[in-house]
Parts: sequence; C-alpha cells; structure tokens
Amino acid sequence: MYFFGFSDIYFRFVTNMSENVSDQKLSTMEIADIKARLSIQTVLQHYGLQPDKNNMLCCLFHADDVASMKIYPNPNTFNCFGCGKNGDGIEFCTL
Repeated sequence: MYFFGFSDIYFRFVTNMSENVSDQKLSTMEIADIKARLSIQTVLQHYGLQPDKNNMLCCLFHADDVASMKIYPNPNTFNCFGCGKNGDGIEFCTL
C-alpha cells in the first residue's frame, strides 16, 4: 500500500476547499487553520483506514495484533496505547 505524505493531503485539502469556495481566493493557509479544518477521520479515510465501533485501530507504527490505537474524533486526535504515539491529523501523516 502506498502512503501519501502530508504535502499530498495538504494539496488535496486545499484543492477541495478552493472548489467549494466561490469567488474567494485562498492564500496560504496557516497550520492552525489546517488543523481546525482537517479532521482525523478525513486523514484515516485517505489512507483507507476505518476504526471499529469503539474508534480503535491496529497501530500502523508498530507490530500490532490487537487494536491499540484510539481515535478521538471530538478533539481530533489519536493515541496508541502500545507504542505511545499520539497527535492530530497532521502529526499522523508525518509519523
């Protein structure tokens, strides 16, 4: 499976935003703006990942047989209880 980097997701995100905005020019977005608009669910869907009904996934950052990564949609973050990796959508892309 080929994983896209943050720059690819950023490009697609800005392109989608510019298609949805009529007559408004988008300049360079600040990281805080991207973090506010880019949900962790969108990032997971981009990578073809779907958490279970308890918002758990098998962690991609270490060998994992049992789901140990928790997705928190409300604060827009993730946390792996196995390896300790955590962060938001942008940090997920850069790990």
